[in-house]
Order: sequence, then structure tokens, then C-alpha cells
Amino acid sequence: MRWCYNQCVSFERNHPEKLKQKSALVLRDLCDDITSMIPDNPWVGKCPSDVRKEAVRDYCKALQINEQKVITMRKKGIPFSFEMGFRRKSEAINETI
Repeated sequence: MRWCYNQCVSFERNHPEKLKQKSALVLRDLCDDITSMIPDNPWVGKCPSDVRKEAVRDYCKALQINEQKVITMRKKGIPFSFEMGFRRKSEAINETI
């Protein structure tokens, strides 16, 4: 679910200190943050919680992969940095399996 993934990106930008912990608590915080927004966006509640949690897992996997790239590139002496970006509706067609 693109909206949940984008909420994770927003959460990271607003609370970068929480993502430094690298623990399961961060994932739980992201899930709690998303579920707390359901009253403001009732349509999110119609989406199964597993789908919302999978979007958070996708975000965490993407973050972990990019952090691994940074480590690998720095070992090679190549400067590399990244910023997690929002998913766009036009890209959703390319992401389906």
C-alpha cells in the first residue's frame, strides 16, 4: 500500500533519531504511527492490517538495502549517500508482480 510506505518515509524525515536504533521497536513505532492515523483516514481501516504491515516491511527492507550499499561503496572508496523517496502512483504499475 503506497500510502503506508509514504507515511514511513514521512516518519523517517520527522523522527530520524528513532531509526538509528535499528530494532524491532522501530518497526512497531512505524506500524503504530500508521494505525493512529486511521481515524483521520477511515479508508485505511478497510485495508487489511497485513497489507499495511507489509508496506512497512517493504520500507524497512529498502532502508536496510540502501544502508548496506553505503557500507559497500565506502569500503571501495566511492562516496555514496541516499535518501528514501516517496512512492508515486505512476510507479505502482511497474511494482506489481
